[in-house]
Amino acid sequence: MEAAAGLLRPGGKGPQAPRTLVLLRDVRDAVALSEAGVPVPQLNLGNVHFGRGRKQVSPSVFLDAGELDALEKLSRAGTQVEVRAVPSEPPLRLPDLKARFAAA
Repeated sequence: MEAAAGLLRPGGKGPQAPRTLVLLRDVRDAVALSEAGVPVPQLNLGNVHFGRGRKQVSPSVFLDAGELDALEKLSRAGTQVEVRAVPSEPPLRLPDLKARFAAA
């Protein structure tokens, strides 16, 4: 993550672009990039597969309590968090995710 942050943060070694799409394996990786100085204005969760301790919050997204905490941390830092598997799908925002997680 540190190598990626070195490329992506403002003034980093990577190409400076007004918008960059970054694909991450783990929700917590978005927090790591943010903490390393990479602006994360928007985070879309398209697919997060089922795993031990995870609860379903959308048809294609399963989260555990730590991942939900990580999303809340990003949101407090100014990141717009949403779940949307395809562009035509209406987005689910963080308050909806928290409610679905609590109900699951």
